[in-house]
Amino acid sequence: MDASVLSEDEERRALLQALHPGWRIWRAMNGDREGAWCATNRQPANGYARTLVEDTADALEARLAAPPRGID
Repeated sequence: MDASVLSEDEERRALLQALHPGWRIWRAMNGDREGAWCATNRQPANGYARTLVEDTADALEARLAAPPRGID
C-alpha cells in the first residue's frame, strides 16, 4: 500500500489536529486494533482537562469544541 494514502481515520485525526493545535489527537489501541479517540492537552496551564477520551471522532470533536475544566 502506498504510504502517501491515508486511511479515513487518519485523515479525520489530521483534520482534528489541524483544528485543535493545542491538543495532541491520537487513537488508543485495543489489542491489535484501534480503540478510543483521545486528545492530550499540550498547554495544561490553560485550565482544561489534561486528557479527553471518547468512543468516536464525532464525540471527541464535540468535547474539543468545549473542553471541560481540569481538576485543580
